[in-house]
Amino acid sequence: MVKSPRWLRPHTIKVMNILGEENLEEITSTVTVQHVKVSKTKARTYGQTGASNSDTILITIDVNDYKADKVLVPPSEFKTPDTQFTIRTGDRIEVHGDIYEITNVNILNPLRNTPEFIEVTCE
Repeated sequence: MVKSPRWLRPHTIKVMNILGEENLEEITSTVTVQHVKVSKTKARTYGQTGASNSDTILITIDVNDYKADKVLVPPSEFKTPDTQFTIRTGDRIEVHGDIYEITNVNILNPLRNTPEFIEVTCE
């Protein structure tokens, strides 16, 4: 099991899995994940109706070396929010106090058949 150096992954994020709604209140399951890499890209788009921000964040998680209170599982196996968490499109991630929505999840396995890294794109 090859791990990437932790000095390349100095950040901490919070993953918020959306479980549904009850009494018009959103129900979420939150977990703090340490030793991830966060790359933020700021962009501004100018159009006929004015300017708009299109900031994106790319988060890289080494699945062989991260620290969390819950177990990371694929979205299809996410059944117990008390002990598990997942990363899927539509959930949210908090980085440095800002909350972003997950727009894309890319699972990379350059060395084996099992996942090595998870790249998460958020807006």
